[in-house]
Amino acid sequence: MNKNKLLVIFLGVIFLQQTYAQNFGVIAKASTAGIGVDIGYRISPKILLKAGYDTFKFDFNTTLESEIDLNLESSLSAGTVGLLLDYAIARKVYISAGVLINNFQTTLTGTPVSDYLFGEVVIPKESLGSISWDLAPKTSIAPYIGIGIGRLLGSSKTINTSLEFGVIYQGGVAVDIASNGIFSANSASAFQQNTYLEGSLKSFELYPVLKLNIGLNFLSSTSDNRENKNQ
Repeated sequence: MNKNKLLVIFLGVIFLQQTYAQNFGVIAKASTAGIGVDIGYRISPKILLKAGYDTFKFDFNTTLESEIDLNLESSLSAGTVGLLLDYAIARKVYISAGVLINNFQTTLTGTPVSDYLFGEVVIPKESLGSISWDLAPKTSIAPYIGIGIGRLLGSSKTINTSLEFGVIYQGGVAVDIASNGIFSANSASAFQQNTYLEGSLKSFELYPVLKLNIGLNFLSSTSDNRENKNQ
């Protein structure tokens, strides 16, 4: 992720070197893919180029009740680094499309809650073993398309906002299972449990995105402001 952030900063430096014939700004964003920032560069009144990243992490624990109750420790990491282009199809309606580096990953680890009574034998929970599932997109490159309402940068206003709806095409989900002890069969290649889970997760190929953008103009050209007033 550090390399990705350096790439974003590098692109930002390039944008700052452009002339006043174009508009430059920073866009804070909060979405179902995470919280982050874009560097925006308005090429023309209709076209806005954005480079940025977002990130989100959520950890939670729960108990799975079964013959052997499991304590599940879960970690959900989301986020993207990407390059997007917004094209205005109306004064305050635009289409957004581009390519993202998809950093989505989910990990679940299960360990027995208590000792297990097998007949008259008590098996300590530490000897029962553990199981973990690691889920991530099979490819880190993901296309994005969305539609937005509002106008970011390129106007006489210092602060602009927009609301965006879109989807990330994640493709297939790769599932890796690691287990030991009495759970060992779950990760055995003969049973192909990971293949079964990957098939059941096909509905997650498309990830919905709801995004709120808040843009801050840094540089604004006289010519673009004139065009915006005439729109």
